Amino acid sequence: MAIDWAPIIYYGLLPLMVVISSLADGWWFLFRGRGKVKITAESAFINLFQEGISTKPLSSSSLLRMATYKLDNHKFITIAVGDTANFKDPFGAIVNACNEGGDCAGGMDSSISDHGSDILEEARRALPPVSHKQGLGSTVKCRTGHAKLLGPNKFGTLSTDYVIIAVGPDYTDVTKQNESKQAEYDRKLRHVYTKSCILAAEAGATKIVFPQISGGLYRGNQKDKHLARQAILGIGAWAGKKEAVSAVLEDIIFCVNSKATAKKIIAVADEEFETKLKSSVAGN
Repeated sequence: MAIDWAPIIYYGLLPLMVVISSLADGWWFLFRGRGKVKITAESAFINLFQEGISTKPLSSSSLLRMATYKLDNHKFITIAVGDTANFKDPFGAIVNACNEGGDCAGGMDSSISDHGSDILEEARRALPPVSHKQGLGSTVKCRTGHAKLLGPNKFGTLSTDYVIIAVGPDYTDVTKQNESKQAEYDRKLRHVYTKSCILAAEAGATKIVFPQISGGLYRGNQKDKHLARQAILGIGAWAGKKEAVSAVLEDIIFCVNSKATAKKIIAVADEEFETKLKSSVAGN
């Protein structure tokens, strides 16, 4: 009678697999605070994206973790691929890119609106105006470079209690004839990431997920790498604040819709965190 070796091999190797997994977890937690962290223990030692291997989902979400980096004050930023509307964490916050009137900016943010149903739409409409300006859609509910917190509430089928309305700059205004706006718009883009983190932390959220703000119709001539650099600098600015030390917000997720875009952002993150590590070492 032929012997079926498959179960024997599987159950024979199972204890060894458990030991290796435990060692991987311990190794990561031991070294996670030393400079740049590329990926969590879920992926065990290597950046699976660079190896061309599929990454594992982020907890119960359908977002795919591509790389994770350590920021100041034990905060972490993760580059992920997927739809932010599918992010699942009852103590989390989803950032919804909108215009100054509080209307959806399109793209990935349309999915948030769809999942958030009329409840999210009503919450947007209930935002008090901060100013008025001439032209169509004259009511300003959130100024460019700022953010507003909605919740806690059950927003349709969204699996977070909080949604943050964020208004990034319209880079289509930046032209060769008007390049002076570039620095101003970059500053506003960084600030909207910083402000969103502040609001999430004040609300007691433990995680926050961002789309690529100003990355759709409003990107103008801006490249993914440039927009990502402003995002990373803005998030890093919050992580370096004194109030971030005691904040329960630890995980900041930067989510894009393709692996190709994620690869560009990871390249920027590598540059930024290598620079940060060098400057930190030089200051000791």
